Amino acid sequence: MQDIEELMDSVLASVTYPCSQPPGYADEDTYLTWNETYCGSLTKASNVGTRIRHLVQIHGWSHLADSSHRAALKEAVQAVMDTGHRVIHWGPDDYEEDTGIHHIACTCEIVQVNVEEE
Repeated sequence: MQDIEELMDSVLASVTYPCSQPPGYADEDTYLTWNETYCGSLTKASNVGTRIRHLVQIHGWSHLADSSHRAALKEAVQAVMDTGHRVIHWGPDDYEEDTGIHHIACTCEIVQVNVEEE
């Protein structure tokens, strides 16, 4: 079975912004991070391959006041949808006054289909 890091690397391969698990590329003006919030099996039927459901939050961050954090998240959302997965919700769009960072996040459902049991 592909581990979550490999899976997310393949889902987000088309994104042009730096992207990784936290703390990410915090030195960059704009970057993305992601974290898994849930992982579980969708089926145990004997005639259906196991499907693993991952809920993943993707975060767009920017030190710039030009909405680039939104552009980064939009690329990530498009990549998720283009690879056949689902975006459940996104927002709110925040500005963190203490750090001076703009931030927006989304939650995605990433499903691995026909995963063999190990």
